[in-house]
Amino acid sequence: MKQNLVVLLTMLCSLGGFAQSDSLTLLSGRVVTGKVTAVKPEVVKMNIDVKGGTKPAEIDKYRIFSIKYTEGKTQMIYEKDTLRGKDYTVDEMQRLIWGEQDAQKGHKMVFPALLSTAMGIAGGYVMAEEFLVLGVPFVSMLSSTILTPQAFQREAVRDEEKLLHDPSYRTGYKRVRKAKKSKQIVWGSFLGTAIGVVAHVLVK
Repeated sequence: MKQNLVVLLTMLCSLGGFAQSDSLTLLSGRVVTGKVTAVKPEVVKMNIDVKGGTKPAEIDKYRIFSIKYTEGKTQMIYEKDTLRGKDYTVDEMQRLIWGEQDAQKGHKMVFPALLSTAMGIAGGYVMAEEFLVLGVPFVSMLSSTILTPQAFQREAVRDEEKLLHDPSYRTGYKRVRKAKKSKQIVWGSFLGTAIGVVAHVLVK
């Protein structure tokens, strides 16, 4: 009984903490929490939540989709404006952001990371004593990119029936998926090459 009471109190405290924060949803899909202090024509001023407290910041409005206030009110910042490169309607942009968020949260990049690391290790080991070893990471990056085509991971999609084939959602998902894949391959290629060179030196 006491244990259940502790859990309940912890949950209530957590909910109370969340209720004290406004949240900004950015066009990148990222959500920033804190306390909005002013909404200006060009920027939103906000005390952003950081570890151990808050810090003041100004966020350009062209980066923001919407603001959700603690009392539950939502203020839409984004609006379609083809002259400024904002070609999506509000609903389309919402679905694009969901795609970004789902890919960031749920799309796994295990195979690209493993393949690029393995190719880097092999190339670094073989070419360790050659000047061409400098090109190994770049060959690994190119090869890994070609050999690891990425499909949608359905378990990452929040509503497969409604969103999986939606063009806006797919655009957002693919955008983040591509960025995550590139990052994993770059790190894997350089790390693998370094491991391969070190292994060659140790074996020799």
